[in-house]
Amino acid sequence: MERGAQPPQMRPAPPASCLVCTGTTSLIRACRKCPGHFCQDCLKNAFDRSLEEPSMFPASCCAILQLHTLLPEYSTDKAKQYRRKFEEWLTVAKVYCPSPTCSAFIPERNIPTYQQPSPAPSLRHLLLQIVDELFQCHHSRFFHGEFSISKTVDFGDCAANVIDLDDVKQNALSGLYDSTAKLTIDMSLIATNARLVMGPWHPISHAAMNLFADYNKLLAQLADRLIQATQSDRLFTQQRIFPCPTCLIAICTKCRQKAHPDQDCDTSALDYEETMLAQYGYKRCPRCRSGIKRMHGCSHVRCHCGAHFCWHCTKSIDDCLGDCGGDFDSDAEDEDMDEDENEEVDGEAAGSMSGDGRNRDDAGKSPCADSLTQGRSPPLSGAHQALRAPVNLDAGGSARWAESDLNFGDEPEEPVVQIWSCHHYFQKFATPKDGQNYGNLGYMECNRCFLHVSETGVHFQREPGAEAGAWECIDCRLIVCEGCKEHYEEKDQ
Repeated sequence: MERGAQPPQMRPAPPASCLVCTGTTSLIRACRKCPGHFCQDCLKNAFDRSLEEPSMFPASCCAILQLHTLLPEYSTDKAKQYRRKFEEWLTVAKVYCPSPTCSAFIPERNIPTYQQPSPAPSLRHLLLQIVDELFQCHHSRFFHGEFSISKTVDFGDCAANVIDLDDVKQNALSGLYDSTAKLTIDMSLIATNARLVMGPWHPISHAAMNLFADYNKLLAQLADRLIQATQSDRLFTQQRIFPCPTCLIAICTKCRQKAHPDQDCDTSALDYEETMLAQYGYKRCPRCRSGIKRMHGCSHVRCHCGAHFCWHCTKSIDDCLGDCGGDFDSDAEDEDMDEDENEEVDGEAAGSMSGDGRNRDDAGKSPCADSLTQGRSPPLSGAHQALRAPVNLDAGGSARWAESDLNFGDEPEEPVVQIWSCHHYFQKFATPKDGQNYGNLGYMECNRCFLHVSETGVHFQREPGAEAGAWECIDCRLIVCEGCKEHYEEKDQ
């Protein structure tokens, strides 16, 4: 009697091993997107290589590798260097010191926000405000309107210069008061006329004196407002500049160039640069703002800073929907212009050569004359030098460069989620409870401000009662604190 067939036995899962060297000791689950492992040595090599090769920064697998997975064994100096480079890499609108001898990166947290100053009110506007407030005073009821004492029959006979608040307001509206002294003279005249006509002890005379006292109070408040405005202007002037943290040079908050007190920002150099880029068909990388020229290939472009974007719409390759084909015609025109320019340059060179290969300008010259001018270029006139445009060495169109032997790199592959263009959907950081080694979570820190954060948020507190819990983007795996989470959420609004 034959036995029944035995069911196949499940093979045990192979032991975990390092993705790089296949080692099985000191394994760490450093990547937050895949189940792969790194040994400590290979993980350290990944961070070291990212510091040495800019194209490999930051250390990453399917997502960025967090520094805490290697701490505290990693070198303290290298960890500081990695944080500095990561802060620069993470910043989209990078700012560098405008001093040529410094050019250090300036972190975003060291740059104050530029605010447009509110225009200072004119003296005419301020004096008109005082007059309007005088109309609201209790003592002014005898000096304006239908029942103003200046409209009585006897008042005009006794007072030489008749004036009331209605006249004062009309003068203010007409701009006759170009100083507080002129307004003060008219307000004093109202009180003087009342005492002259009604007598010093009459209630209307007392009202006139109280009205003049109210005017002086309002005038003192005006002086206080002017002093406050001057202090605010001085504070605003201080806020318009900030120091470079490396060389301490003063920098303008608006134009990010050297501070220029009492002068408007000079954008002529930037305007010239933008004009030259547009003239020769260059575009700026949407991440690092470097000038880029697409020599040939598809519209998927990868900048040296690591940004993947569409050449036509300059959006992140993750955000481009492929419906930006309206720019193809302009690109074709740019290529035609490049080809025409290239043919023109080649034509000028060929046109200057005779049939026997000699320069046409040299035809008919004696050997003696040729020997005297050998090695010299004919001098150009000043007008000719001014009219001569610089030659675009990148001209020729994509067909020319695709057939050349020059190496412009491989076609860019599909990138991992790009942090610079990620819209960030944050959730509380959590690690699986599966017994795997996910690194020393006690050294976890915010990727933007490097504040220590924790999974529970109770170990490190910025202020009493405020948790410094860790938040993680489910797309790009960026880890941030509560404050930096709010920063990114405000930018996405």
